[in-house]
Parts: sequence; C-alpha cells; structure tokens
Amino acid sequence: MDSTTDTSTIDQPGDGAKEAPLLSPPIAAAKVASERTIDGAAAGDDPDRGRSKDRHSMSSSHSGSIHSQPTSILMPAEVPREPTGSTIIEPDSVFDDSGRSFHGYKEGKYFLPNDAAEQDRLDLQHAMLMMATGGKLAHAPMDHDPEYVMDVATGTGIWAIQFGTVTRPAAQEHPGSHVIGTDLSKIQPALPMVQNCEFVKDDAEEEWLYRTPETGSAGKVLFDYVHLRMVFTCFADNLVVMRHAFDNMRPGGWIEYCDLYIDPLSRTGRHEGSTVQKFWATFRKGMSKIGRDMLCPRNYKAWLAESSTSKSKSTTAPSPTGRRTPSQKRLGQYALVNLTEGARGFSWKALGFAGLSADEKETLIAELRRDAGDPSLEIFHPV
Repeated sequence: MDSTTDTSTIDQPGDGAKEAPLLSPPIAAAKVASERTIDGAAAGDDPDRGRSKDRHSMSSSHSGSIHSQPTSILMPAEVPREPTGSTIIEPDSVFDDSGRSFHGYKEGKYFLPNDAAEQDRLDLQHAMLMMATGGKLAHAPMDHDPEYVMDVATGTGIWAIQFGTVTRPAAQEHPGSHVIGTDLSKIQPALPMVQNCEFVKDDAEEEWLYRTPETGSAGKVLFDYVHLRMVFTCFADNLVVMRHAFDNMRPGGWIEYCDLYIDPLSRTGRHEGSTVQKFWATFRKGMSKIGRDMLCPRNYKAWLAESSTSKSKSTTAPSPTGRRTPSQKRLGQYALVNLTEGARGFSWKALGFAGLSADEKETLIAELRRDAGDPSLEIFHPV
C-alpha cells in the first residue's frame, strides 16, 4: 500500500483571500533531539502571537499551569523518569484516566498524548522512518530549495528543523527555505541557531491564514512544498486538509504524504490471528466508532488526484517488527520499540472507543508487547 505520495499543484486562487495577521518573524529554531529544552526555554519567542485571536483561543506554550492530574489516576511506567533536557512541557495540557497528558487547545480533537514519553517516541519514530525511506527527508523531485515549506502536524518539529537547519558540520539541508510547522500542541523548541524555521499552534482543518514576513498583509503564504507524515490518526476530514494544501500552494509545488498502513502483513501469512493483528483491528474499530478511518492512507493517491489536475506517484517500503533479514534488523528494532513502548499512549483512547475497559486495555497491550517481536511471524507494516 502506498503512503508516500507526491503531486504537483493546481492553479492557485487570486490574492483576494481574507486578511490575516502577519506571522512573527522566523523564530530561531534548531534541534538535535538531545538539545531540546524542558519547559520551553525561549520564553520570548512565541510565533502564536500573530494568529487571529477572534477565530482561535490561543494559550501560550510558555505560560500558565498544566491541569492537575486526578488523584485516582495511576501514573504509567513510561511517564515518570529523569528529565533528559530533550522534552518540552505544554502548560495547557490535560490528563485522562491513562495518566498521560494530551493537548488542551481544541481538546478532544486528537487522541495521542503530547507528554515527554510521547515526544521521545516521536523522535524515535522519525529515525525509524528515515531508515525505512532511505534516509531522505523529502522525496518530491524538487530541483531547488522550496521557498516556503509547510509541515502539517509537526509533532516535536524534528522533521521541520532537520529540513531547514544544520544536519551535518557546516551544512544545511535547505538553507533557502522558510519552514512553518503547525500542530495542536506547542512542544517544539526555540533555540538560537537557525532563523528559517518557526512553529505555530494551529488546526490544519481550519482555513490557513499564514502571511509572508516580507509582504505582511499584502498576500498570504503560497507554499512550494507541503509535507505530512504519520497523519492517519490526525484528521476528521483528510480531504479538507488536502484542499487547504492545494489552495495555498504555488503552481509547480508539491504535496507529500508519508504514512503507515496499520493492517500488518507477512510474506508467510503467519501474522493471521496474531496479537499484532488483533491489536490493530481493535484500534481501527475504536477509531471507526468516532468516524476516523485508520486505513485512510490507501485512499491518499485517489484523493490527491481528485483534488487537483496534476499527476501523482507513490512508493512503498516495509517497516518490519520481527524480520530476520540482517539488513532489516536495526529498522526492525526501531519499529518494534515504536510499537510496543508507544502502544499504551497512542491506543488508550481508541481501545476505549472500541468498548474495552481499562483492565482489558492493559491486558491487550501487555499481550502485544509480549508477542510483537516474535521473529517467526515476520510481520511488517507498509510505509
């Protein structure tokens, strides 16, 4: 199943879009995972300050207090650990009965946590996907640095920062690009290293109101490249997000999806009836109860074609959790940790939607952790 899809854009509408405040100048942001700061160190840099307050009720990620955790919640084992300096606390977060924290802005719209354990998983997942896709941050055949780049559902911002900033000594991936990362949680760093990456707390399903720093209110940002990765859990309406991308893209630009297909496969068929298959089936069932199709990556190519007059293409790579092939061993180790250590956080709400009690959730997750790495199953998930 394909999930990395590149398409060029349709013609753009005129400049008659409604006015929106200018984004703040590009904040200084660069990151290797170990350099991320706890509690949002650079309190003075808040790129949300230019967003439309009549449409959004914004709360700064650098002020306020985190919601109190109910005393009845047992803190899960993955959460309490020594600070590493690599995570950021968002003060408006809220807790649920899992003991994990979730976004407070647009509360209830996204079902995965935003706490330190999840941030570490997202950075591990980034490394996993880089291995699965040949070590490339972008696959769209761009012949020059895209001037404006949008990273939708940016998470920790690790992709956005690596795309625009230093990735090896004295070099940058795309120094001529200005990268904007958006997310419902403000868990991205603000570090004084590179000036071409900024982060905004925003909802990609709402109208995109970004303005260029150079022209201010004269015209909205038209993006040369829109990047979406691991977003199959994110949106109530994927087609709305695609339309926003096309409506805010320059002719000749690219939109690229990189996503996981969570219907596990094996070359031997031994995955049939496995705990991994049962876990994902229950996860998908739960999310379908609230109208979310977790196999939506299978539709990306057709949806993109319907949304534009352009051509599209796709590639597929396996992400194994228990394969024996030596060349796949490291990737398999990363994928296994991403699945088993992250399962409780990313599935808790979905399993509840499927009707499982807290004890039943814990049992299924424990079984997944026990069985997922069985090399005889040779399970993989297409990327």
